Amino acid sequence: MIVEMAQDYASGDESLGDFIVEDETGTYLEKKPVSAMQKSTLKTQPVKELHPRFQSGSTSRRDDRRYLAFNLLGLITSVSHGTHATVSVEFHDKVAHRGFHFMDNFHYSMACLGLTGTLFAAVAKDGNLSTVFYKTYDSWATKSEWQVYLPDGENVTAIALNAESAIVATSRGYVRIFSQSGIQRALFSVGSVIAAAGKDDLVLLIYHQGEPFQGSQNLGYSIYNVESGQRIQHGAMPVADDTFISWLGFSEGGIPAFYDDKGVMFVLNYYRRVDQGQWVPILDTMLIDVESDFRPHYWPIGLTDQGLTCIKCRRGEYEPSYPKPVVTELTLKMPTLYQDTPTGKHEEAWLRYKILSGLTKDEKMAGLFGRTDNTVAKKELEMDKLVLQMIDLACKADRTQKALDLTAMLCNLRSIDAAVKIAYHNNLHSLMERMNQVKEIKMAEEQEKDPNAEMEMIMANPILATAPSTKDQSAYKISSREEEQALERRAFQRKEPIQPNDPFGRRVVKESNGSSRTTSGQNSTGSGAGAAGANPFKKKSGSDSTGPKGFGRVVKEDDPNNLPITRRATDVFQAADYLAADEQRVRLEREQSRQEDALRKRKANGAPSGNGGQRTLSMFSKPAAVSTSTSAEAKRLKTQRDEDADMEMDADDMLEDAAGDSDGGEEAVPASA
Repeated sequence: MIVEMAQDYASGDESLGDFIVEDETGTYLEKKPVSAMQKSTLKTQPVKELHPRFQSGSTSRRDDRRYLAFNLLGLITSVSHGTHATVSVEFHDKVAHRGFHFMDNFHYSMACLGLTGTLFAAVAKDGNLSTVFYKTYDSWATKSEWQVYLPDGENVTAIALNAESAIVATSRGYVRIFSQSGIQRALFSVGSVIAAAGKDDLVLLIYHQGEPFQGSQNLGYSIYNVESGQRIQHGAMPVADDTFISWLGFSEGGIPAFYDDKGVMFVLNYYRRVDQGQWVPILDTMLIDVESDFRPHYWPIGLTDQGLTCIKCRRGEYEPSYPKPVVTELTLKMPTLYQDTPTGKHEEAWLRYKILSGLTKDEKMAGLFGRTDNTVAKKELEMDKLVLQMIDLACKADRTQKALDLTAMLCNLRSIDAAVKIAYHNNLHSLMERMNQVKEIKMAEEQEKDPNAEMEMIMANPILATAPSTKDQSAYKISSREEEQALERRAFQRKEPIQPNDPFGRRVVKESNGSSRTTSGQNSTGSGAGAAGANPFKKKSGSDSTGPKGFGRVVKEDDPNNLPITRRATDVFQAADYLAADEQRVRLEREQSRQEDALRKRKANGAPSGNGGQRTLSMFSKPAAVSTSTSAEAKRLKTQRDEDADMEMDADDMLEDAAGDSDGGEEAVPASA
């Protein structure tokens, strides 16, 4: 609706026209028309419909049936019978949890399927108050289910579950947080919430920041840490005009994401960096089946690192129907330009790998302060392979500046060497020199880079609730793979050896004079002779009386209960393995002694020894190696070393393939290049 109001400033005795006089005749000028500048226009827009509230994974009722929840864990269905309804919970992995069903007298309109339980909610209706009901899957405690009623005039608008809490948003703008046992843990207000999602101990809320204006819904988002009660990220939702959000949640790896009705999936990049969150379109379903006349609608279920798990709806439908539909997975594909060209395809894949690897790296630096796995390194290798392929295309097209810019995008120094090789085989010697300069700059940056500087920008893992302090940041230093391997190898070699024949897994403690003693109080031995047959329960004459009677001098730990469980369990398993090894050794020695006695008797009687006896004796001529158990730490290190070796081989193969000889020759690149 547009209203125009025009004012005629040329009419009336006090108008400006009365003061305009012709210089020559001295008479007034004729009345002039009102110009456009003399019109004041008042524009008003029609009342725009507010963004509707929604629950991710739910559908509308059709034929008295509807899905209350549908995600990567399972689904919840509701069948109405008039006065009541039947709610059924079904899991995709039927081994992990068993499905169940119950009679619903409250007509629940919202549900959420979590790792430990399900949350249901119903709005106030027919004189009944708004209800929230939580049901656990498996619990050791009795009466683990709980139910609460909201005050009169307050309705549930959105619900969510994370690892430890149940989140309930209400029509009064309240966000009520309950524990798994129903304890009210927190209460705050953010405004009119339209959707909520949870993961670990995070909760993502979408709400109205104000009235809609000129097609924009004016939506905002906030991410809260439920354990600490802190808001760790907030901002405006990048929803296009006349677009609605249809799904909100977290990816399988914990990345916040949402899906709109235009078929675009967004993820929140840098969401662990303070005030640096950026919504990035990671998938545009409109780019799928471009040549097809029919553009289907994809209904999202969940997001993984590989793709979008969804349901392909029937023609003309926008949500799944009964019976249970077939689930499909769409590969992630960002809406970049010129994807019909080789360079465009490589650019899209490189940008997608960059975003996912950056999010993975932030997760590792924020919460997993142990050894970083090869996930980030493998993604960086894939990125380098794509960049090298683009460098090859640029060199063949004689676009040297583009090739140099692409070289600066490489992650590994070995990849720059491969880029130099590509430039050499394309006879671009000036480009080779500049590529080597880029390598020198990267080497200098890596040496000067402070690993703790980036840690200050990254928020702690939700499980830790708070970011690491400055004094503890040195403990969280992310070192290279080679440094970590060397540290773990030295730590593993420094472990105190266990006596080879000790069934109790006692440690051998080295004395300053080179002798050794066991932690159970045995007398020190010079070279270990006679230690194997020592009785651990025999009281020595020179033993100290400070320990318990009969055990001699005992070397005590500070607190045995503070030892890691894995160490105590490893000692027990090692003791059992050493007992088995001793029994095997005794058996072998007895068999060898029996064979030697039989051979000695045959020689004394003048009988030939025979090849059979000799063969039997040769089986035991070599001392049998005592099998020792491999600790869990040693197994992990061996597995990690094998994975690193495989990754190194894969990296060499990938870089060699990407930097393949343009002319098929095997010439060496000059060192001066």
